[in-house]
Amino acid sequence: MPELVELVRAELRAGTLPDYPQSPLPDISALVQGCAQQQLAGYVEADRSRAARIYVLEFQGARQYCMFGRTANLINRVVEHCRAAEPHGYGLLAGWVSPGVDDDAQKLEHVVLNVGGMIHRRPHCRERFYDMPFETGLNIARMVFELNSDWRRRT
Repeated sequence: MPELVELVRAELRAGTLPDYPQSPLPDISALVQGCAQQQLAGYVEADRSRAARIYVLEFQGARQYCMFGRTANLINRVVEHCRAAEPHGYGLLAGWVSPGVDDDAQKLEHVVLNVGGMIHRRPHCRERFYDMPFETGLNIARMVFELNSDWRRRT
């Protein structure tokens, strides 16, 4: 799968979009995006499917970016992000989602965005951090989640 992701990364970076309106992503890119969405869905605990959680997503297009956010409806939110990104030639390559938290995760999202800004030290567009390696975004999101005292009390 890593080889396939790198192939898609190169394809999206080159900006090769198909000429048909059904999906602006090339077939192989849509396949990888679908696999990433399924992987993210696997993070959601069956007994807490509507719990709030934070996430980090990696999108690739002409440039790569990490996106941080929070949601209580993960699958719908990821699909919304993908639909918004596709017309611009961006596809989802990877992501991570925290286990559910007891509050609405707004405070965690705020901390993730602030830490991302401090570490990345480059201009970013709201929750999108262009050229931030996914591993960096993943480490930020996991660190913020794991330092959350509500999560530590539950485990």
